[in-house]
Amino acid sequence: TSSVHGPLMESVMAHWGLADGNKTAILEVAQAAGLTLLEAQERDPGKTTSYGVGELIRNAMDAGAKKIIVGLGGSATNDGGCGMAQALGVRFTGGSSPMAGGDLVDILSVDMSKRDDRIKDTSIQVALDVMNPLFGPDGAARVFAPQKGAAPVQVELLEKGLRHLASFFPHISSNIAGAGAAGGLGWGLAAFCDAELKSGIDLCLDIVGFESLLDGADLVITGEGSFDKQSFQGKVPVGVARRAAVMGISTAVLAGTHNVTLASCKKYGIIGCFSICRHFNLRPEHAIAEASDLLEDLAASVIQDLVR
Repeated sequence: TSSVHGPLMESVMAHWGLADGNKTAILEVAQAAGLTLLEAQERDPGKTTSYGVGELIRNAMDAGAKKIIVGLGGSATNDGGCGMAQALGVRFTGGSSPMAGGDLVDILSVDMSKRDDRIKDTSIQVALDVMNPLFGPDGAARVFAPQKGAAPVQVELLEKGLRHLASFFPHISSNIAGAGAAGGLGWGLAAFCDAELKSGIDLCLDIVGFESLLDGADLVITGEGSFDKQSFQGKVPVGVARRAAVMGISTAVLAGTHNVTLASCKKYGIIGCFSICRHFNLRPEHAIAEASDLLEDLAASVIQDLVR
């Protein structure tokens, strides 16, 4: 557990992991820059920063890690990773310190010469579950910033800022799959830390030896809070189903809510998607309040139907 700066530069206690004799560190962006760290009225991607994520990376290197896995998701930011970069020694002319999403349009220059030297000897892998580009109709600002509290006018300012930031790194594609994850932090980790962006679910399934766990299985059950069109962009259920399908095993998805058709699921090897809200005729807030018991009841019902 480390004390780092949160999305509004408040002090937060962030949990992270060490493995392989302290050679590998596992970090989660949401621990330092997460939306859940803020009250609803505090959410503003124009003012939030990823600075604490850079502090976590620095702490991991202090602990001796030579490989760092960074989990992206649940961020409150849209700063393209600039705050993180500042914590690692990158200097910006223009904007503020720390950099926030609204500062990107004011950047005059970027100086990488003071970046922490240990970065070049550290392998950084980014685990992500969305494939969005940095900017554009499917980019970080237009897709995710409204979920983080941005008004329509502010969304366009954030979009302009990300485009401006990318102009300083013409060698780093803004269309890398996942560049727009966590408010552009996917792209920022590639640009500022030479990181490799990878499908989070595939990375995790490789680590746990997923295929070996399926020996003798007839069905795989997986789940997600909201199973929707974003799920097909690289999130857990579809990633699991794809790998199971290769072995000839079908998958069932249990979800809080879903709004996808069975036809769209079948091509991934998913034989059914089952919703707590739909099954019990509940509003989402009621389902969330009793999620554990309701999920257990839904699972029992699904299994009974599938076994018949």
